[in-house]
Amino acid sequence: KSYMDQRARRAEILSKMRALLESWWQNPVPGLSLKFPQQSVPGALQFRLTSIDLEDWMDVSLVPAFDVLGQAGSRVKPKPQVYSTLLNSGCQGGEHAACFTELRRDFVNIRPAKLKNLILLVKHWYHQVCLQGLWEETLPPVYALELLTIFAWEQGCKKDAFSLAEGLRTVLDLIQQHQHLCVFWTVNYGFEDPAVGQFLQRQLERPRPVILDPADPTWDLGNGAAWHWDLLAQEAASCCDHPCFLNGMGDPVRPWQG
Repeated sequence: KSYMDQRARRAEILSKMRALLESWWQNPVPGLSLKFPQQSVPGALQFRLTSIDLEDWMDVSLVPAFDVLGQAGSRVKPKPQVYSTLLNSGCQGGEHAACFTELRRDFVNIRPAKLKNLILLVKHWYHQVCLQGLWEETLPPVYALELLTIFAWEQGCKKDAFSLAEGLRTVLDLIQQHQHLCVFWTVNYGFEDPAVGQFLQRQLERPRPVILDPADPTWDLGNGAAWHWDLLAQEAASCCDHPCFLNGMGDPVRPWQG
């Protein structure tokens, strides 16, 4: 019930937040302008801050959330009722993802520093692809690549020290094999609860790639029916001959096996 109640409450909060921003901007910050683009993300308030010279800007998305985890501590698996209630609310995929931010943060924070560096490297590659003319509106969200990087490390390496070139090459190879990817974790939810288990089974039957958020089973970041993974795969294939993928002897580095 709380999920359904919060849907209406969130719309009310977003309206008030916009009114507050517009009220505050009656005394604008020198050198900045505030604009509200067409709102393309349900349940979020989007706006852009732009410098007077138009060379610098920052896009902001504000997403109201509420506490669905109660007093659950770090690395404590939520009760299955948290997710069964979510599924019974009839929510859209990822609609309440912001309510599970703490679980998502903990999932990444426990990783070794070198893996976090690899995640940053993959994100940099992704943004370079976008700058070359492929726009984020047609590509999977960058968070999908973060999860894919963690998956690659867990399955092929799982060491604190490793070659970043090998790690990046592995992620690029997985992107090229996106038609076969089905990635999920059971650290926060699983098949034990019948309602959650049945829903999870249906999620795993979705068009590939499937990459489920480890904190929210309704959010398929892979979403093979929506995103142009084929375009991202073409970019990944074109990068594999770059000099950064040669070792000290001049031989090409190999992706992790697993």
